Order: sequence, then C-alpha cells, then structure tokens
Amino acid sequence: MTRTRRKNNIAQLKAEPGQRRCFITGAPADRSCLIRFAEGPDKLIYPDLTEKLGGRGIWLSASRRVLEEAIAHGSFRKALHAPVKVPDGFADHVEELLKKRCLDLLGLAKKAGCLVVGFEKVKEAAHQAPLAVIVQAKDGSAAEKKRLTDAFSAAFQVDDFTTEELDLALGRDFCVHLGIKKCKLAETFKNEVLRWRAYQDIEENKE
Repeated sequence: MTRTRRKNNIAQLKAEPGQRRCFITGAPADRSCLIRFAEGPDKLIYPDLTEKLGGRGIWLSASRRVLEEAIAHGSFRKALHAPVKVPDGFADHVEELLKKRCLDLLGLAKKAGCLVVGFEKVKEAAHQAPLAVIVQAKDGSAAEKKRLTDAFSAAFQVDDFTTEELDLALGRDFCVHLGIKKCKLAETFKNEVLRWRAYQDIEENKE
C-alpha cells in the first residue's frame, strides 16, 4: 500500500470530541499527543505548546520526524495558505521548548506545595499517600533510583533530567529524588513528559 493510500485510509478515521487531526499523517489524536503551530504576525511559525497563541494554526503529531517532514514539504504554507517561514533550527528549538515546559511544571508544582524533594522525604510522603509521579535525576545513584522505582512502581517514573537541570528548575541544590502528589499539575506534567518523549521517538513510558 502506498503512503498516499495509507494516509487516505487514516484520514477516514473519525476525530472524537477534543481530538485534532495531524496535517501530515491524517490521524486523529488527543490534543495532548499533538503540537499546535501558529502563524505569527511576522509570518514566522511558532510552536504553541499551551494553545494560547492567536492566529491560524496547524496541528502535527508530537514527533520530530513528522515536523521535519512538514518543513521539508512546505506543509505550513500549504495548510495556512500563506507565505509563512520556518526559522532555522526549528526542530531543535521545539524539542528544547518541550523539555523546558516539563521543567517549568516542576517549578509550578513546588510553588503549589505538591512537590516533595529528597530521598527520605519522598519515601515518607509516599507511605502517607500514594504519589502520582516519581522524578529522579538520570545522573543520580543507580542503586538509590532503583530503590524508589521498585518501592513505588505504581507512580509514573521520570528519569529524563540531569541533577543540574532539576536544580535550575527548582532553584535549589542536589535535587535528585522528587515526588509529585496527586493533583492536576501531576497529570499535566505526566502528559508533557510523554509528549516530549514521543517527540524524541522514545516509546517506553517508564511507568
């Protein structure tokens, strides 16, 4: 089956309420699995990760490969019927913004009082009430990371960030083991991590 026929077959799938259709693949998906790109007043394309930018937009699957295909085929101009431009290094820029959004959400969780920092404090908090997310620095102690992962396997596991990145996000030193209590921010953080992983073509959810 040719790519055109496959795309036409996918395009026949019905988009459910709250879903959008990827312009490249034609496949419908929840908005959390897609990225909206908006046309700016300067005729440049901007990633609209929070879906708050005005102007006309185009939805793409959260995938670097799909974005690069859209850029190569001039899909933004075709979809928006406008002479829009894509900045140089755009795919790298989108990846960095997806990562930054995850780290910013950790900062918001801290301000909201939903974040627990420190190995012993995470263990104590998890025994009092189930944690929604366990975050551990990817350059932390493998043995200590395994202890928390095994003990609280029901929580969504994240080890995508370095200690330095977590320190900068939270404005403190030695942020190696974190826990997020069950709250709306925890679900948003989980969805953003999954979207960032999907963009990088990381299939394992690490749950």
